[in-house]
Amino acid sequence: MKINIVGMGVMGYQIASLLYLLGYDVAVTTRGGVNEKKMHRSNKLLRKFVNVDLDELGNIKFCKNIDDLYDACTIESVAEDLSIKKEIYSCVRKVTNKPFVSNTSSLCPTEIASDVVGLHFFNPIYLKFVEVINMGNNKLLDEIISDLEKANFSIINVQENRGYIGNYLLFHEIGAALKLVEKHGYSSESIKMMYSNLYPNRDIFSILDLIGLDIAQNIFHNLHDQDNSIYMPKCIDDAINMGILGKKNKTSILSIVDEYHG
Repeated sequence: MKINIVGMGVMGYQIASLLYLLGYDVAVTTRGGVNEKKMHRSNKLLRKFVNVDLDELGNIKFCKNIDDLYDACTIESVAEDLSIKKEIYSCVRKVTNKPFVSNTSSLCPTEIASDVVGLHFFNPIYLKFVEVINMGNNKLLDEIISDLEKANFSIINVQENRGYIGNYLLFHEIGAALKLVEKHGYSSESIKMMYSNLYPNRDIFSILDLIGLDIAQNIFHNLHDQDNSIYMPKCIDDAINMGILGKKNKTSILSIVDEYHG
């Protein structure tokens, strides 16, 4: 089975690797060009977490342009920006009318176009669960879901709210932690100490760094636009202005967060 991946950020590489390991022929493309070495490293890393038959691996086709993709189901994993996603959808539709799937969860897929399906993987992908919406009755999509279930992924059916379940809960949590810092003067250490007692091994600041502060900023804006109960942290904007993006550039929100500690 052939499949396309558009957008090779952190999640794009992981989704492409997963499907390749599950036997798909995967065509990948991104505006900045696909890093083939990074793609191969991702494949190798994911093998440790996904049981696969090495004799039934798929193939990976590196494409310079969307026009070079397969006439196949396409998964987009580009920035959490509605205008960019709509542009990608329009370009892909010139190549194929097969199902168009979005990895977004901070937007509703049907905001991109009425026929867009939501298939939201989590980072890291070997957490092995995925949120699904707007599937309809489509044999190709049913096969993908079946293959994910065979790989022990949990399938969680969700509604059309931005954030679905996972990011709606998570970004309320991140926002609450940063609100305690910004509005009430708590230190990151106090918050981490409380977490160590309530939720051992859960570090909300490390989770934010893993997501990436620039990505988190877009998600916060998208969720807040639909639900103003989501707190909008100022420290994330300040961190990005200082070049602090989290794990992707080996920095951390912690380098700025305690400046708000009164």
